[in-house]
Amino acid sequence: MMHSEYNYCELVLNGYGGKPRNNVLSISEINRQITGKELVEAYRSHFRFKKDFQDYTKENNSVAGYKGDAYVDYLWVDIDHEDLNKALETAKIYLNRLQLEYDYPVDYLRCFFSGNKGFHIGIPSEAFDLQPGADLPDQCKAIVTNMAGDLGVDLSIFDKTRLFRLSNSKHKKSGKYKVELLPEMLIQCGDISEILAIATTSGNGHRSIDIEEIAGVLSNLVVLTDSQPDQEAQEKPSGSKDRWVTSLLENGLGTGNRTNAVTRLAGFYKSKHIPEDVAFSLIQAWDIAKNTPPLTGDPAWPADKILSTVAGIYKYPGEVEEEKPAIEYHTWQSVHEKAPAYVRKLQDSRVEFGLPKIDRDSSCLGRGEVAILLAYVGVGKTAWAQSVQLKVAENQGIPSILFSLEMTAMRLYFRQLAMMWSISQTTIENDFLHNNQSGYVGNMSHYDNMYVVDYAPMSVPLMTDVIKTAPEPVGLAIVDYVGLLSTEGDRPYDRMTKLSRDLSVMAKELDIALLCIYQTNREGRNGEISLAMARDSGMIEANCDIALGLWIDPADPSQRIIKLLKARHGRAGAEHVLAFTNPSPRLDVVDRGDDDYESSS
Repeated sequence: MMHSEYNYCELVLNGYGGKPRNNVLSISEINRQITGKELVEAYRSHFRFKKDFQDYTKENNSVAGYKGDAYVDYLWVDIDHEDLNKALETAKIYLNRLQLEYDYPVDYLRCFFSGNKGFHIGIPSEAFDLQPGADLPDQCKAIVTNMAGDLGVDLSIFDKTRLFRLSNSKHKKSGKYKVELLPEMLIQCGDISEILAIATTSGNGHRSIDIEEIAGVLSNLVVLTDSQPDQEAQEKPSGSKDRWVTSLLENGLGTGNRTNAVTRLAGFYKSKHIPEDVAFSLIQAWDIAKNTPPLTGDPAWPADKILSTVAGIYKYPGEVEEEKPAIEYHTWQSVHEKAPAYVRKLQDSRVEFGLPKIDRDSSCLGRGEVAILLAYVGVGKTAWAQSVQLKVAENQGIPSILFSLEMTAMRLYFRQLAMMWSISQTTIENDFLHNNQSGYVGNMSHYDNMYVVDYAPMSVPLMTDVIKTAPEPVGLAIVDYVGLLSTEGDRPYDRMTKLSRDLSVMAKELDIALLCIYQTNREGRNGEISLAMARDSGMIEANCDIALGLWIDPADPSQRIIKLLKARHGRAGAEHVLAFTNPSPRLDVVDRGDDDYESSS
């Protein structure tokens, strides 16, 4: 038992309201009193205390007003609702958020049906590196408030001397027991009646969890709560990389997007090593419960379509057998002989950003090189990436692929049309709604070499295969954004370091220009961006050839500043003012550059 000196709790047996309280005992004595007994309305302190809690209670004949230190074994989330099916749905959503947004393994949770109106979900306190203290209950309350977000949870359990129902205790009014449930069972449960049937008898056992494996997994939430108590405390921590999955599972989709969603979910579950049959059951249950209308039963969909889609994703080879590289020994003479061909190729394949001063000072982006864009949330990263892809197609004709890990191809298509025609997306959507879309296809052939891949559980090896098998040789690949790529590693630093290195290797291996979008840390939310603001790893800027920063112009929030932060083959420092070409979302240069600028195209 962690912090074994915190060994005293209050115990109440055979009733809560109207029954005598203030019975503070050691935990060993409590275990002796409850072992082997039929427990009805049995409670124990939520928090653990030292011996002075017992002394205080005896002296004051009450636990009320105790202000000493406390500790807790689990951070409990209490979910109640008069409609048990709604309580069950809320519990499922909370478990999904823990697993998908916070990347917390649900195997380490303890889950209980409370015996009456809801569920108790416990996260081992070691996951947060929680330490004993007088303010521990307030800290626990702040963490749960932050993680629960818009979900309704009972926060009264974080009163320091609050009682908490004992497991296997019978609720007198409902006649049901507080019973432990496996997290997987709770997630997959289709109806509350299954749980009520289990709760008719008391359960046995206590799940054994290897604390060392999950120690500190969520410790960033404690730091977040301490240092950012206001608006920022409501933001998700940096590990929130699978928010699109949470959105799908909670909200579902309508006609038009469901097919792609099944593919994306199957790929996600496969990346989490969830068995194929379980993934199929989860996706089918989600489809029936959330989609309007569901694919299941849709005459346009074969009965086994979801099953075959999931099976197809799981059959895709997860890893490509690595070939031994052909190592070539270069001399300066051999390189010199190849230099003229290299220069000619460079002139034809060098990718321009469409930023005159920056293109000049960076020497543009060559094959086998990596450029990064650093920007905070909501600045216009995706809009700029789309604008670059458009300019490359219009001005240079270089085939390109945009890997979109947040937005679907359909969403990007309407934004792209708005950029191409310099009109609003609303106007375009209304034209499509009234079958007036034929006017938009007039010059589409100019953009036939622009490709979008919106498969969300993307990894660098899979991206490599996609580029290799593209309809034509690709000159530019854009990743929006790197933080959503799948890779190995438990710590954000390790993951981002590996991704930045692997992306650099991929660019050289495939001989392509690679533009990677990165999100900055919180320091990048206000004002000028620097290389030090790259989130999670200092290797991001080390592994790139060109680095750009994008931020909102403090003098005019409708404009953006983009600056050349690093140029391996040039000089840093050049910057431009960008603005949206209203009413379209296209970002374009306001200041065209020096008078003596000569285009490199």
